[in-house]
Amino acid sequence: VVMHFLHKPYGDIYYYKGFLFYQKKSNDKLFKIRLKDGQEFDLDIQVRKCTSKTYQTFVIVQNVLIYIDANLSLWKMSLITNEKVLLPYTKCLKLMGFKDKVLLHQYQKAHTSFVVLCQVTDGIFQELDYMEGAPAFGFNNTGLTYMQSTFRRVDLEYDNFDEIRFLDPDVEKVQFQTYNEVFGAIKNRIPAELPRKEQSYLKYLDEMKKISELFENPKESAPKTSESVLSRISLESIDEISMTDQNIDVIMDCLMNYQILEKFDAKTKQALIQRIAKTPKMLINSQSEYFFEGVGFYLSESKAPQQQKIEFVQAFEEDGCLQYSNREQILQFVTEFKMQPKTNNIDNSKDQQADEEFKVTSFIDTNHLSVV
Repeated sequence: VVMHFLHKPYGDIYYYKGFLFYQKKSNDKLFKIRLKDGQEFDLDIQVRKCTSKTYQTFVIVQNVLIYIDANLSLWKMSLITNEKVLLPYTKCLKLMGFKDKVLLHQYQKAHTSFVVLCQVTDGIFQELDYMEGAPAFGFNNTGLTYMQSTFRRVDLEYDNFDEIRFLDPDVEKVQFQTYNEVFGAIKNRIPAELPRKEQSYLKYLDEMKKISELFENPKESAPKTSESVLSRISLESIDEISMTDQNIDVIMDCLMNYQILEKFDAKTKQALIQRIAKTPKMLINSQSEYFFEGVGFYLSESKAPQQQKIEFVQAFEEDGCLQYSNREQILQFVTEFKMQPKTNNIDNSKDQQADEEFKVTSFIDTNHLSVV
């Protein structure tokens, strides 16, 4: 597949749910390009200006985008809700990501550097270990990083820096850049370790893709998919989960799309629609025409704040819904919301009451929603 970029990318490009994320070289902003039609979107994120091709300013780990902004501060953004959180790290220089790990290089006073090892679990950013006085690191996407000019290397498979090993400069020297089917273009500094790293990374990708692969035939795979989701979130039965926003976010964080959620009962889907309606951008690339229409219907019939309707319009424009059989119905909601004045509701208690009174019936057979 050959993709045409409107802008020249800089550094590594990351794939996530049908989009490619990259840094635009001319202005150091983050963009994403939708693979199905090549349309590009400005994420409105200004990242650190890089002066070396070895510097990476953002990584994607699971459902989280982690980046260094123009002020050298570290941020994380949920790719499900687009919520941004400032992390307690300053003077950041570059990042490296491998599986669920992130390696951060900071520069402090008096030429002192810190290398921080972190882990991302269910969207939570956790520091595992750090080294003070460590020099900058180099990497090649295999999770094996080396500290420049010291011949020490760190394996991101581990949760701390105890497994630091010294390189043999005569054996583990930088090779010419070659293409690897798993890691792409790399300079293979440690050839003996490459087969192990390939197997480890492929196993990780297999675990991350199990749920999405089952969606290729949703009707046959629904029970198995439910079990996979439940095992990921360590709960015995989804019917026993309290449908709070927090629990719903945990469930959705395990999914590559929302098709499997269409299998649940009307009460569960009611809670899901109400949650998504609070952050309609969760619909982007959800691959669920059911929930796209359901959220639009809910926002149209309830007293939801205008901001949520604006976000629904933005979700539609970004997703496109090109393959949805009910695209025209969704488009009617978009047109309706665009024509409404851009004012916010002040009485949130009325919105909450409307949420509580609004119920969604299952439309697996009829493919329609109704208020009961």
